[in-house]
Amino acid sequence: MALTVVLSRSLQKVNQDLFEAMQSIQYICDMLKEWRGGADDEDDDTDSGSVDAWDHDDYGAFTVPERLASTANVPITVPRLTGRQTSRNNVAASNASEYYKRAVWYPYLDCTLQALRNKFSLHHLAVLKLVALVPAVVLLYDWPDIVDSCRVYST
Repeated sequence: MALTVVLSRSLQKVNQDLFEAMQSIQYICDMLKEWRGGADDEDDDTDSGSVDAWDHDDYGAFTVPERLASTANVPITVPRLTGRQTSRNNVAASNASEYYKRAVWYPYLDCTLQALRNKFSLHHLAVLKLVALVPAVVLLYDWPDIVDSCRVYST
């Protein structure tokens, strides 16, 4: 996913500002939540006003593989479903796009979001704001940034 590749490269910079990195992580989490937003709705998430990265334009998460499969003359089909399945996903869906969206896309987004939340929590953001006390960057930050961090350690 191009969104996380850019973040990964950004986080590996030698001179990366930690506060800006946390803002980038927050932006990515918000974008993934927006993509995940229509999970309980039907297959069409465009009515809610959110961007659907699944089949959005020519570069959607399903549109590109679908185009590659048609080029290779490989049909994208829904696996056989049974009434009682315990060894693999048994997602009820009316077409292949809906099936793979529910069985692969949503779990992938959930896993990525959870990993980002575990690694970069709001507590980490509050603590990273203490970077504002470093003399080299003290003029770049406002005092309210530092006050949030002080509240974490004052209790």
